[in-house]
Amino acid sequence: MSTLAWLLVAFGVWLIVLAFALSLGKSAKDADAMIERWFKVVPVVLLFILLFPIQAMCSPFLVCDPQNEIEYYIITGDPYWSSNITAQPDGSLKTDLNAIPIGNHVIQVAACSELWGCSTTSPFSFSRPQRLSPGALTITK
Repeated sequence: MSTLAWLLVAFGVWLIVLAFALSLGKSAKDADAMIERWFKVVPVVLLFILLFPIQAMCSPFLVCDPQNEIEYYIITGDPYWSSNITAQPDGSLKTDLNAIPIGNHVIQVAACSELWGCSTTSPFSFSRPQRLSPGALTITK
């Protein structure tokens, strides 16, 4: 969520707090005290949000739907994966592709459990593009 969106949310909550205070029959002085407390809390919360951004789901991930009784996945066909990948608690696959090398990748994925062994493999291919270099660099006055 962008900073502007967070500010709009904070302003909306401030309006709700003000309307709630006034609807309770509180005086405008009490509402002003609530707003004053609110403006002491909001900057701290916004500072925390800006300084400690959450990086969840920021990288590309290879994922699959949940499956019952799956304990791990085996990915073959690409040297990037050298070990089994532990399944998520719901039996799904989620592995980070942030550090995968640039280029085309063709893999086969098998879902496995200790009791039943591994499934047949499912093929999957994807490409990690090369990042573009900045163009039209120049020096100006």
